[in-house]
Amino acid sequence: MKLSILLLLSSIFIRITPCYSSSDFSDKLNSLSSKLGQVIMNSDECERIRDNVENLIEEIEDELDDDEPKSNDEIYELQKIKKEAIAIEEYISVIILGNNGFLDIDNLRLANDRINGAISYVTNGKYCINIVCIKINGFKSYLFYNPSNENLTGYYKYKANNYNGIGKGYMGIMKYSMRSIFNNRDREIHKDIFFYDIKCENINMN
Repeated sequence: MKLSILLLLSSIFIRITPCYSSSDFSDKLNSLSSKLGQVIMNSDECERIRDNVENLIEEIEDELDDDEPKSNDEIYELQKIKKEAIAIEEYISVIILGNNGFLDIDNLRLANDRINGAISYVTNGKYCINIVCIKINGFKSYLFYNPSNENLTGYYKYKANNYNGIGKGYMGIMKYSMRSIFNNRDREIHKDIFFYDIKCENINMN
């Protein structure tokens, strides 16, 4: 009798356990990416979306680990969407929230395919390191872009008509990556900023 009850409960559990396809996860990721543009100037809402993306990554991993039979194509799609979700989580952390971290260039491209940020060069090839501006629905982020195979410390100066006139700073930047300098949510920036006198030093990792 007890065995029959356990089997019945197990069958009920199996029937109510949700089963998601790669297209379901892709739709969820598109929805979160689309909502990001609507709340872009609210850092708390952006953090919530990042947390939801992290939860989605866990859901995809659970689906990949599930014993339910899957085709090779479905496994490939799930792995692909997981990679995109990881890229979007990093994109939100580094570019949108301005956290102290690095964004791999490949992940930038991967995430931006869904987020649709407008990417433009502020400096390109003029100095040892480039500066990029990414705009999303009124949000503007300035970032160091290191296209070289060297880990660098970048030193910079900038001019802005409406933000204390002039300023300077420095930060480390890993090879083939981006790192946030500042954005117009943290600082009031109405006009584009002019960067100049950019210099670099190699970082010795030994």
